Amino acid sequence: MKLKTIAMTGVLSLAGLGLIGAGAHAAWTTNTTTRQQITSSAPSIGLIGPAGSSCNATDPNNGASCVDLSLPSFEVTSSTFSTTPDTVYLENNSDVTPYYEALSAGDTVGGAPGSGSLANEVYLCVANIGGSTIYDGPLSGAVGVTPFASGGTYSSPYSLPSPTQEDSFVMQFYAGPEATDYCNDGNQDPSALDNYAEDGVITPYVTVTNQA
Repeated sequence: MKLKTIAMTGVLSLAGLGLIGAGAHAAWTTNTTTRQQITSSAPSIGLIGPAGSSCNATDPNNGASCVDLSLPSFEVTSSTFSTTPDTVYLENNSDVTPYYEALSAGDTVGGAPGSGSLANEVYLCVANIGGSTIYDGPLSGAVGVTPFASGGTYSSPYSLPSPTQEDSFVMQFYAGPEATDYCNDGNQDPSALDNYAEDGVITPYVTVTNQA
């Protein structure tokens, strides 16, 4: 009985050594991971106009929240006229530096009989402060003006100032050969308003498209 017990013990010992030998070929593994969060910003351009406009310097709702600026109304009392050259400020309220892609103009034509003719006969001047021309011509012709400074000093693309900074331009509507034209580039000689433009009502506008 004793010998049998010893023999069985030897068998168990050999089996244990076999298991240890098989495990000696395994390898430990470990992983490392590196990640980065990416968030996208967006350009935010606000408008500030002169006193009497919907978003002026004293209006708490100017700048970041004002993207649709209404200038003071103007009444035409002669066949030759010029609106006040109004300075409009574009304020960069984001951490993005966009650039000017295009300038376009249009108008909302009222229901009065002379509105359509008035819209066709009005000219638009858009310029830098100081007079270098961005656009000067018929209101109907200012569609997708690219580069932003057609005949002016801007290159294409022209970047807005750094974040939290602002840029500006002057806009004016006029008609008639003797009208005071802020652009004053000598390239335009518009006719005076004809009789068909009497009693007209239009709301012209200028849209600046920015891209980043």
